[in-house]
Parts: sequence; C-alpha cells; structure tokens
Amino acid sequence: MQKINFSHLEELLLSIKASIPEDNSRPVYYDYSSLSPDHLHKMDLILRGEKRYLVAGDIPCHCHAGYESGRSGSYPIAIPCKHCHSLKQGLQRLQRAHLPNDAYECSIENYIFDSSVQEQLVNQIITSKKSAGNIPASLFMYGGAGNGKSTISYIMSKYLCLNGYRVKYIHHYHEFQKEKKSWSSNESHLDKLLDNVDVLVFDEFGGLGGRSNYSEWFTYTTIELIGIIYEKFKAGQLSIIMTSNMTPDLIYNKLLDKNSMALSRLQNIFGNPLHIKGPDRRPKGNQVSSWIN
Repeated sequence: MQKINFSHLEELLLSIKASIPEDNSRPVYYDYSSLSPDHLHKMDLILRGEKRYLVAGDIPCHCHAGYESGRSGSYPIAIPCKHCHSLKQGLQRLQRAHLPNDAYECSIENYIFDSSVQEQLVNQIITSKKSAGNIPASLFMYGGAGNGKSTISYIMSKYLCLNGYRVKYIHHYHEFQKEKKSWSSNESHLDKLLDNVDVLVFDEFGGLGGRSNYSEWFTYTTIELIGIIYEKFKAGQLSIIMTSNMTPDLIYNKLLDKNSMALSRLQNIFGNPLHIKGPDRRPKGNQVSSWIN
C-alpha cells in the first residue's frame, strides 16, 4: 500500500484555500446603539409612506426579523438580535405613531429653538427612557402659524418612540372627522383613542389656525375628549404634547365655551403654557404677488 504524504497534502490544501477569493457577501454587523433619531431618514430607516404617514424601512443586519437562532439545552430558541432588535422595535413604534410625512427630515440638530426654556423642556422630554411608571413630562405649546410647534412635536415623537414609548400622533380636526365616520358602526372612535398609548401628541388643538365659531358638537366633544385624556393622565399612564395656534384665552372663551372644569384639567396636565414667539419658518414659493395687503 502506498503511503500518503500528509505534508504535501497540507500544502496543497493551503494553496487551494489561498486561490479562493474572500467571501465579501456575508452580512455586515452594524452598531445602532448610538444612532440618533435625527439620522433615521439619512439611512432609509424611515420612509415616506403612500398613506401620508411615515413607515419603517429595512434594517441592514444578518439576523432574521430582529432575531437570531440559539439553543436552550437541546432545544432551538429565538434570541433578540443584540445589534438591531431594539432599533427594529423602535421603528415599529414610530410607524404605529402615524406621524405625517412632513416629519421625515425633522431633526433637533437643525431646529431653531424659540427660547432657552423651550430647549430645556424639550431636552427633558427626549431624554426620558421608558421604564416602569416613568412617563415624560407633558407640554403645551401655542403661538403663530409656522413657527416650529408641529416640527418640534415630530422630533420629540421620534426620540420617544426609540426610547421605548408608545406614541400616537393626532390632529384635532382630522380625529373628529374619524369620530363622525365611526357613528355608522355605533362604536365611538374616541373611546379607543388612547388604547396602548403612553404619549399622545395632539397637534393643532382647536383646528388648523382655530376658528371664530365652533359648533356645539365640536365644543362638547372636545370637552369630553379632555376628560378622557385627563383620566389616563391622572392615573400616571399618559403624557401629552399639545400644540395650538390659539391663545389660552381664546381656547377658554371660544373652543371650551368658558367651561371651567375643562380649563382646570388642562391647567393640571400642563401647568403653564409655553408661548412660542418665533417667526413663520415655512419656506415660501415664488412671490409673484402678496396674499394679504
């Protein structure tokens, strides 16, 4: 029997291995632990949705839907991916928040704060982390059109979603339109509004720009909604971020029809309202004529 030259065989195997190109197609691990919510759109981790709301993008990772395979004894188990699972959950919460597509590029690094007070309050909220019984502070902002109230509410929503909170964005007028549509089913839309919600972002309280007059139904339903919100707030289960173009005086006299109980609840939730005084920051198109003389 011919003897096998193992030394020669080893040299041959090493030669073959060296001739095979490296596999660069293997998935790359990314460290998302320090990812800022400001940069989600730059990495296509959020996208503009077809139904006016932001949607979650795909996360580049080697795992399967946020999980890796592992074993417990002799049994296979799914283990949350240490690289992307937390981010994936945050993006899912962001998608469920129903932030409008306008929120896509909004970032705190590009935001011009109206005052040091506003900056301090916002930073206090966005650094809040979800834990047992830990709800962010509530905040009411009012001021003129286009001065950044909605923008900063979008930014806070992104941060809070990635910090573990279940956020829900609503617009006063649009939400009441949904309530009217729910009448045909004999099931109130507003009754389920706060299900599985930690932070309610309530934009354009009083409607877009407010109104000179409100119907009895709009006022009554607004007061009822304040009651629903207040009940969950008092239980320590809800934070509210609210914006309005209306002054507190107009809200009390016009929108609430001087209902002191509703006003008292708003005061208890928010404390002092924050007046945003900055100019209209919305970009304007080509100015061929003046809208208002």
